[in-house]
Amino acid sequence: MNLLETHKKLTDWFERHGVESSRFASEIIISRTLEVPRVHIYAGFDRVMKESELDIIRERGKKLIAGEPIQLIVGDCQFLSHIFKVEPGVFIPRPETEQLALIAAESFNSFTGVANRKFLDLCSGTGVVSISLLKSFPEMTAVGVDISEKAVALSNHNAETLGVSDRVAYFLGDMFSPIPCDEKFAAIVSNPPYIPSGDIESLEPIVKDYDPAAALDGGIDGLDFVRIIASQGLSYLCPGGFIALEIGVGQASCAIDILNQSGFNNCEARKDLDGIERVVTAWAK
Repeated sequence: MNLLETHKKLTDWFERHGVESSRFASEIIISRTLEVPRVHIYAGFDRVMKESELDIIRERGKKLIAGEPIQLIVGDCQFLSHIFKVEPGVFIPRPETEQLALIAAESFNSFTGVANRKFLDLCSGTGVVSISLLKSFPEMTAVGVDISEKAVALSNHNAETLGVSDRVAYFLGDMFSPIPCDEKFAAIVSNPPYIPSGDIESLEPIVKDYDPAAALDGGIDGLDFVRIIASQGLSYLCPGGFIALEIGVGQASCAIDILNQSGFNNCEARKDLDGIERVVTAWAK
């Protein structure tokens, strides 16, 4: 069986079992198994597959059909233009979080008169947001904080792999706790837990069974961590700095009220590609 035939059969198999984005899933599993770019499936379509390669592809396909996240099956995920290692027990990056990184980058580009070029990434997870921003802004440095020891180790690995480890330091801790009270940042970015506690059990199994609860649970209304960031954020921002936070569906109005009441200026909700208000930004005076 050649490469393209394998791809077609795998796609058909996934479609029969209701796998979402079956063709893309087939491309990911095959390309990661062979350690080649996805485009190679088409450019090298007549490559004869080894039986050992087909065995691995079959096993990975079975796991996907059984409901395991594809990121954990292949051990990585693409975020913007970079590949990040992922592991069980650490929050799996989602495509919608790319919007957080893009909006933060847009805000960095609008800086005027802000000499400080360091930002803080709270709930940093695998490091996708901070590392992607550092790749785009070589003059910037970052500090990341996560409550998970596994997440801190994984973000350090990803920073090393992607060549920015000399410009970022990740710390184990609860929100601002590891940060000296006199340290200042040009920006604070965060994709915090924002699922209301009562909604956790009703989440799809691919989320609730594989993402750690601590990375999902945002308290009764899902806004506990927005309140923490809003109440303490201004003391860590330099004048003219900003925050950018990912939020859940329907949370924008309440999040903006919290930020306004905490003394932030120009609070705004920004939509993702699906038209959902996904990110809130706010500025220090």
